[in-house]
Amino acid sequence: LKSLSGWANDSAGHSGSGTDVFGFRVLPASKKSWSSSSGEPDFGIGQYAYFWSTTNDGSGNAYTRFFRNSFTTINRYPMASAAYSISVRCLKDY
Repeated sequence: LKSLSGWANDSAGHSGSGTDVFGFRVLPASKKSWSSSSGEPDFGIGQYAYFWSTTNDGSGNAYTRFFRNSFTTINRYPMASAAYSISVRCLKDY
């Protein structure tokens, strides 16, 4: 699902880009904390892409799906705070 380019190399120097077999074109959008004073993303620039999920973990925390330049899998993580700017991807039902 990761885009063919735009991802930083991992710590071993391997390309962090994906194969984008399904045309989803995930780019490393990072995330931004509202506590950051700059207008720039403050975590994992070029290395991560986070997406909000509509699913929560039962305690009010929304799950995110995230991609990392050194991973070939999609991961799920409960984001404990809504104080992060994280990507949203809308898909049309056919």
